Amino acid sequence: MDRLLNTQLKRLNKDYIDYYLLHGLAGEVWDKLELLGVIDFLNKAKDDGRIINVVFSFHGPIGDFKRIVDTYPWTFCQIQYNFMDEKHQAGTEGLEYAASKGLGVIVMEPLLGGNLASPVPAEVKDIWDEAKTKRTPAEWAFRWIWNHPEVTVVLSGMNEESHIEKNLKIASEAYPNS
Repeated sequence: MDRLLNTQLKRLNKDYIDYYLLHGLAGEVWDKLELLGVIDFLNKAKDDGRIINVVFSFHGPIGDFKRIVDTYPWTFCQIQYNFMDEKHQAGTEGLEYAASKGLGVIVMEPLLGGNLASPVPAEVKDIWDEAKTKRTPAEWAFRWIWNHPEVTVVLSGMNEESHIEKNLKIASEAYPNS
């Protein structure tokens, strides 16, 4: 692992990495990394200044998530979270657990790959249409996430500049219970 980190640093032409992300952790992957000595590697790299913060992204069941959170002093975690995944993967339970342990929580897939910004089923549209404030499906989805104070940052893949502008507008107007 040291060799890989040193190669990464050389390619980046840097002496250290601010945020070192272990991507896609879940049960078996984490178990293998532990057997390979990842914790000692991370501690050594932090101690010698090559890594400043250690972070991870996660796709797996809540039990694995809690075990990984509890195994290392992470700076933040990145989880898939949206109103369709409230009880899937880390879900709300994981969001609250990570925050209770002092981790920042970065949300990926807030629109579930764009599926939550697409036309919604008629039953859902009817409910949303009854709301006093009219919103797009994407706005409902983003505001649902931002209504969770445990969320630190929301990542959203965007294909067009207009998407960026719309997302920034929604974010600037969102506040708890809005």
